[in-house]
Amino acid sequence: MIENFHCVRCGACCRWEGPVRVTDQEVDAIAEFLHIPVRDFIRDHTMLTKDRRSLSLLENPDGSCCYYDPGSGLCRIQPVKPAQCRDFPHRWNFPGWEQLCAGARQEKPGNPVYRGPVKLMTALVLILGSSPCLTELKILPLFRKTLSPQGFINWWSAWIGSGEGIALIFFPLSIMALILVQILAHLTRKNRILLWAAGLILMLISIPVLFRDFPATVQFEALMVATGGVALWLSRQLKPDRTANGKIEI
Repeated sequence: MIENFHCVRCGACCRWEGPVRVTDQEVDAIAEFLHIPVRDFIRDHTMLTKDRRSLSLLENPDGSCCYYDPGSGLCRIQPVKPAQCRDFPHRWNFPGWEQLCAGARQEKPGNPVYRGPVKLMTALVLILGSSPCLTELKILPLFRKTLSPQGFINWWSAWIGSGEGIALIFFPLSIMALILVQILAHLTRKNRILLWAAGLILMLISIPVLFRDFPATVQFEALMVATGGVALWLSRQLKPDRTANGKIEI
């Protein structure tokens, strides 16, 4: 993990093909910075993403951002550029980007750029925060702010800035372990073991496919399976399994 990434103005991140998503707050800020109405900015400077769920900045024909200035290597909206751009490279997890970014190629040994499973952690946080079956758990309200998309972004930036990015992985996993304990306690012992074994098998099957290009994903899967194993062990005495005649099932 890198604590202080030094940008060398190579423009690789601005020329990278892919959407630069913008939130409502960022749309307002950029429109104000450009001194144009929000409606005009949305119409002339943004487009719908492929999933049609959010807006992204317009791209030039070559895939670069419309606000990238190739002459100076600077962003034309630098003071108000989106969080996706400000947080580079800490929230990027796309294969090959570190070979294109001159700043990443200059990273010092022992201080590598953090390339954790950001997308998977984001999905985990959003799932835990929106799943209807988890809303009754008493522990969930304690993490409601963290589990919101913006809360997750703020949390991610804070941990990276403090040099404690490893907590980004273990803290959510500890939350999930507690939730799994509650869920597994209502299953029979046989079903608990089958559920954990299924996760282990899926991880083993996916390793050959993912390890080459997405090693962080394999690490995340291993952590998830380990978390399930811990939850399985912790939940073993919470609710003894009983048969139809009332005897406890071993």
